[in-house]
Parts: sequence; structure tokens; C-alpha cells
Amino acid sequence: PPGVLPQPQTQLPTTTTLDVQQSHPLTAPTSALTQGASLWLSAQSTASPPTKAEIQLLRQAFSEFYGVTRDLAKSEELLNQVIAAWERQAPDERAGLYRVRGDCYSAMGDATKAIADYDTAVTLLQGPGGDLADPTELPASLLGRARSFKSLGTGISVAQAKQAASDYETYLKLASREEWDTDQELLEDGATRNPYAAWEYV
Repeated sequence: PPGVLPQPQTQLPTTTTLDVQQSHPLTAPTSALTQGASLWLSAQSTASPPTKAEIQLLRQAFSEFYGVTRDLAKSEELLNQVIAAWERQAPDERAGLYRVRGDCYSAMGDATKAIADYDTAVTLLQGPGGDLADPTELPASLLGRARSFKSLGTGISVAQAKQAASDYETYLKLASREEWDTDQELLEDGATRNPYAAWEYV
């Protein structure tokens, strides 16, 4: 019903891991492939790795939001701090954090703030370095934004309605796990994998 946001899927951003030091460009594993990726990333940014305190803050924020007895207000407060601390990190890592805070705002029923965070996540994921994110991050951000737009009910604008439809369609195509020949086949396959999202789209 209008004004009620669907519960966001409980999905941890795998691009922003709980042990960031293991995945950060400056401390990546030493295989030939990851060394090459590390050198490229290092050339793009001179950002220092997250500190132990920042990693602990990240764990605390995720524990609060994804815990059984979560406090959404506290989750928002912690995620605000984590996002501020992570501003010097790679786009793929920051995108995951904005997506999670978007989920938090969605759970709080604040569609406007949720949309803003999903917008930021999508922009980061589609920009330079965003392709390094886990492939589930972009679909999750698009679906979250579509649902937030839909929750506006009669307050949704024509432009927002069009964007929501586009987000649902792109999400369903990305959700497909087969290489089909047509967009329609991709949509149908994506719909079988998330019937609820397909129902919302229609």
C-alpha cells in the first residue's frame, strides 16, 4: 500500500567486507591477477586503508542493522559515521555502504532519503571503478530505488514513475542467470527468480 516500504532484502555488501583489510587494494592477495588489479587501483587512488577503528565501526553498524533486534535509529547513526569515514575509499566499497543506508531508510519509511542514497549507490556503481563491486550490488540498488519510488503512492511524479519502471526492468534483466537472445526472455527469466519484484513491476 502507498506509504509502506517493502522490507529490504537482508544483503550484506560484499564489496565492503567485514574484514576490509583483506580486500583493500593495498593489502590484496599476491596472485598475479590480484597484483595487477592492486597496481591499477593504487595508481587511481592514494587512499590509505581503513583504520582498525573504522573497521570496528563498520562491524558495529552492520551488526546493529542486520541483527535480530536492530535499532534503526542507531543503525542510521552508525552508518552515517561509516560513510563519512569511508569517503576516501574506492567507489565500489562506498556504493555498498550507501545501498545499505538506503535499505535502512527504506525500513524506516523515509522514501526520500532512501532514494537519495540509492541514487548515489547507482551513480558510483556505474562510474569509474564501480565495475569492481559485487555483481549483486547494482541490482539491489536499482530494486531498492524502484520500491522507494513506488512507496510514494499518489505523490509520485511522472518522471519518478518512469524511473521506477526502468529500475524494475533493469533489475529483472540483471536478475536473469541465463544468456537469452532477447530482452523479453531476460525479463521472463528474471521474473521467475523474483516473482514479487515482477508483480510490483507490472
